[in-house]
Amino acid sequence: MSSGISSCLTIEQHPTKTARLLVSFFGIERLNWEVNAVLADPAVKVRMAELGSEIFIGWPADFGKLVAEETEKWAKVIRAANIKAE
Repeated sequence: MSSGISSCLTIEQHPTKTARLLVSFFGIERLNWEVNAVLADPAVKVRMAELGSEIFIGWPADFGKLVAEETEKWAKVIRAANIKAE
């Protein structure tokens, strides 16, 4: 008998549903901890650098703070340069 879980876990077919399922099952803290552990791996750091990615290891609140700071910083640049959306 099939539980039907495998069809929900097909990321290519249901990326949003899969993300919600993982967060519900593991809890955001556990998922965050696991992702941070992977990102701390030296081989992952090297590969991400090769791909031009910057790694951010932290907690959801840390990321929220970073987003707020970056939004404020770039909003000032946009206003100073009088950049308008087309």
